[in-house]
Amino acid sequence: MEHGLVFTKKAYFKDGWNLLDFLVLSLSWIDETGWFQKGNTGKVIRLARALRPLRLMKRNEGLRLVIDALLRTLTPVLYVIIFTIFTFMVFGLIGMGLFGGKFKSCSDPSVAFPQGKADCLGWFLIDNGVAVPSSWRNPRFDFDTFGNSVQTLFQVMTFKYVNVIYQAMDVTDVDQSPQVNYSVYNGLFFVVYLIIGGLFVMNLFVGFIIDGFNANKGSSEKDIIFSRFNRQLYMYKPKYFKFRLPQNGVSVQARKLLEHRYFDVTSSLCVLINVTFMLVDHAGASQSFENMINSQNNFFYAVLLLEVCINLVGFGPGAFLNDNWKTFDLIIALGSSAGYMAQNDKVSQFSKSFRLFRIFKLMKMITPIRIILETLVSCLPQLANIVLLLVLVYSIFAVSFVQMFGTTRNGVRLGPTASFFSYESSLMTILQIVTGDEWQELVKDCGIQPPYCTPVFDDSVYGWREWKDFNLSFGDCGQSYSFIVFVVMKLVCEKVMLNLFIGMILDNFGFFTEEVGDSQDGDWSTGPTTEQTQLISQIFSLFDRQTGRAPISVLNRMMCVLPYPFGYRGKDGELVRNEDDDAIELLIRSELNVLVRLQRDMSILEKTESWKRFVPLFLLSEDVSETIKFEDYMRTIFLWRKHDLIPDMVRVMRNQRVDEVIFISYVILIVDLLKRAVGDRKRQRDLHTIQQLRSFRQWERGDQVQTIRNALVRDMVKQEKDAAKKHSKPLILLHVPASSRVKIELQPFDAEHYEVYEHAERIQDPSQELETFLHMITRYRAILQFLDPIHSVYGVVAADLSGCTWKGWRRREGRDGTLFHPSSFERSEYDKDWESISMAYNVEATLTSRPTYLILGEVTDLLCSLRQPGRLLLNLGLSRYEFLYRNLVADSGRAAHAEGSTARSVMQVIGYAPLELKFKDAEHLARKKVLVNQDVEVDAI
Repeated sequence: MEHGLVFTKKAYFKDGWNLLDFLVLSLSWIDETGWFQKGNTGKVIRLARALRPLRLMKRNEGLRLVIDALLRTLTPVLYVIIFTIFTFMVFGLIGMGLFGGKFKSCSDPSVAFPQGKADCLGWFLIDNGVAVPSSWRNPRFDFDTFGNSVQTLFQVMTFKYVNVIYQAMDVTDVDQSPQVNYSVYNGLFFVVYLIIGGLFVMNLFVGFIIDGFNANKGSSEKDIIFSRFNRQLYMYKPKYFKFRLPQNGVSVQARKLLEHRYFDVTSSLCVLINVTFMLVDHAGASQSFENMINSQNNFFYAVLLLEVCINLVGFGPGAFLNDNWKTFDLIIALGSSAGYMAQNDKVSQFSKSFRLFRIFKLMKMITPIRIILETLVSCLPQLANIVLLLVLVYSIFAVSFVQMFGTTRNGVRLGPTASFFSYESSLMTILQIVTGDEWQELVKDCGIQPPYCTPVFDDSVYGWREWKDFNLSFGDCGQSYSFIVFVVMKLVCEKVMLNLFIGMILDNFGFFTEEVGDSQDGDWSTGPTTEQTQLISQIFSLFDRQTGRAPISVLNRMMCVLPYPFGYRGKDGELVRNEDDDAIELLIRSELNVLVRLQRDMSILEKTESWKRFVPLFLLSEDVSETIKFEDYMRTIFLWRKHDLIPDMVRVMRNQRVDEVIFISYVILIVDLLKRAVGDRKRQRDLHTIQQLRSFRQWERGDQVQTIRNALVRDMVKQEKDAAKKHSKPLILLHVPASSRVKIELQPFDAEHYEVYEHAERIQDPSQELETFLHMITRYRAILQFLDPIHSVYGVVAADLSGCTWKGWRRREGRDGTLFHPSSFERSEYDKDWESISMAYNVEATLTSRPTYLILGEVTDLLCSLRQPGRLLLNLGLSRYEFLYRNLVADSGRAAHAEGSTARSVMQVIGYAPLELKFKDAEHLARKKVLVNQDVEVDAI
């Protein structure tokens, strides 16, 4: 319903697997409805039950790949069958001319050469003394007709030729008894036929099955290189431990011991010695020899346990899941331990032989054997698919044979040890045939026809009613087409299916051995070698954060590290970039974006699946839709960087993808252009900010009073750091946030309109300057002047500080001045409250717009200098607690330096004005009301 039935692009009936599924379901439905229960039609419908296992192939991706490889061989296999038919025709006709009518002999063994058919008369006694009539008859094979000749030749082709060739060498003439070795040269006919038919024609099946697997690699050199590169990406992709390694000192030392080359050599030597001792064990050994064998077994068992324990300490329990070899050692150790704990001698002896399997560890030290071992291991996933395919195909034939020959009477071979009575016995018989059983005898037994059998057990059988009071719908006859069925079974189950194993092994073995003669090529003219692919994998692991997947953002950095021509890094370590590299990198980036979009769509589709609603969230895989796995990442780079090695078929298949990539590249160019414009504006703003900060620092270093303030702040920070070290706590944990906050509005001030009392004139004692200031601000507005170069343009401002309680503020006396600051440092359980005072400057606004405030920051401290009395400075910026909270600086040196530079603005107290300011006109009065009734703040500039 989703993709349509026939006429849409992805219609149901346009897929061969869907057609097979529909055929099986249709025949099964007809079978369930009960139609066509009788006759040959009903038998064919019942045979459709055997096709039901084919539905499994559609749902197994690995199995479908094997089937696809097999389907690619159908056309050449059809040519082989046609060639075989011509071979049968030629040799069948020759056989009819040589042996037609000559294989017959008399059932009475006394009628020997030169007697013949005319003398085969009367009765004779067999071994049990029963008299039987003599008959002139053929053996179970002959060349009398073309059909019989073909059957006999096929039997010879399957190497069941001994009786046939002996019979041919004994023939004399038509209607004449055979004589031993009378026509010995007739055997040459079968020798020639065996060479052509048995050795050549039959092995053509093997060749074309292997060619079907090799079709995955393609026929051209580009196809082979591209297929090999994809295989290398899969084989050498980054692999990471599923569990983290323990980092304690003991584990680190244990890993150093295990990774030492002498430890590996010692372990292998122990395995070799133990296996050697176990191989020289023999029956009837002396007691001293048995004691020696037991002693070395105990010793090497202890060595094995020690090695497993060291692995457990060094790599943790997860090591046995991270490394297959460690898992192998654990299984061997557990199996050996079970033998020592068992009381049964047979179990104990069997478990001790477990250690013989450790000889596989020695194989990886010998390169040729390691290649074979890697080939076998790499075959295991495909082996499972092929075994499953074999089970399905064999099951189909087994069920079909039960339907056709389940009631056939016993014969020469058909009987208790080979029958088709049930599915189990039928499957076992097919396995026997495939492995060399006398299938030609089963063909004759399953092809038995009346009068040698009963077609149907009913009233037509003489005396049936005396034995049974009901009729049956079957008899004990076989099928006349039994030879055709068995030939199809032999070709499919033996010549095709079993040869899949050979094709699979040779395909994998060729992958591991095809690079033996290859040499390093810097330009990759013949594709990357194993070493080059492993280098790519190692470089990718630098950017994947041990996940096997990397984001698109690391593309440029990765390309700068990857070796040329895959990346930009030359042999001498310098970057090698051509004029087209930027465009190619943009196309690579665009295709990676396409892959990310496809992954995101697939992730959304998977999350909508109903079964996942019932699965706990921790069992579902994490969202990796924004990153790309190693194989796809490297394959995309290869497709654009080494486009000269892309096969023509891949180019055709990528046409639609390339169009989409080009479109995405235009989008990326536009987005990059906009980002660049925004970045330029931000950079100009940042440069302006940096220039302001630089000018502020220069002014700060040149101002004597501000220098005194910075020194006092550094001393304060040092004391706080020492206290934090004493309590063994981070400094931020010893500070508390403000318990109350006061916001002060700074307004432009014009001294011409108001009466001002100068601050310096109010100071009678320089040591009491701070007290004078705190006293004056309770009754007057403070008149402040910006000193720092950043805010000096704002000139003089007025601030009403009468609402400030200065709770939690403390004096810090210095040699050159007094610092008055809020103490957020927690000194005691009852001394935690302090007041935060922040200031905002009222930026000039019109009467029709809302006022705007420039947040200058909190009052970090006040400084009264003894060197310059009357110059009281207010520093605005981040409070001590706010600074630590934002930066979490742990180093005391960095904290002191940074705290000394957190001031954003510096103001000097120049005087005081009355709290009730009198404005000259209505305009100022209206503006005052707006400022008082609205509380609007903006971020600090």
